[in-house]
Amino acid sequence: MEQTSSRSSGFGLPWFVLTVAFALHVLDEATTGFLPVYNASVLAMRARWGWFPMPTFEFRVWLAGLIFGVVLCFALTPVAALGARWLRPLAWLYAVIHFFNAMGHTVATILGHTVASVTFPRPAPGFYSSPLLFIGSVWLMVRLWRTASGSPKGRVRKWAGLKFRPHPHFLRGRHPEQSRFSGGARDLPAGECLKGDLSARL
Repeated sequence: MEQTSSRSSGFGLPWFVLTVAFALHVLDEATTGFLPVYNASVLAMRARWGWFPMPTFEFRVWLAGLIFGVVLCFALTPVAALGARWLRPLAWLYAVIHFFNAMGHTVATILGHTVASVTFPRPAPGFYSSPLLFIGSVWLMVRLWRTASGSPKGRVRKWAGLKFRPHPHFLRGRHPEQSRFSGGARDLPAGECLKGDLSARL
């Protein structure tokens, strides 16, 4: 029963697929010159808005941080497969970040620039893996919504998991009053057992 519940509430497969897309996206960005475009965009935004919070990175630090993130997400796949409640908010954040990441690369490809002063030949660096990020993030969000205990889908799954157990007397075709007063139990049709129970309760 617990294994069935874990499978019905788990989101391991979409989590794993999104993490594979994440790993391919890191490779895509690292080999197509994403970081120089990113750093130039951040510096341009800081020049215009001094409060802009995004940092700039050196290539090694940036790549090492992303590789660590990919490895951590792969390591959490078994936890996601079990449907751990504490991981669900992080999974939503994980999916939303990559959804907008994919959208950002797509919009940049259409425009041919990030800000007006930072242009690049189309497609934008990191665009090729963006469809995979989009598919994985949408799948994970749909799975999280369907397995949420408060959602209509989740309530249906919860009630569907309950098993009906009929009273033993109905299984044997025997009414409990017969064994109490007649000195021995005799077999009765299930309909008579039901009538007897109702009359006894009334």
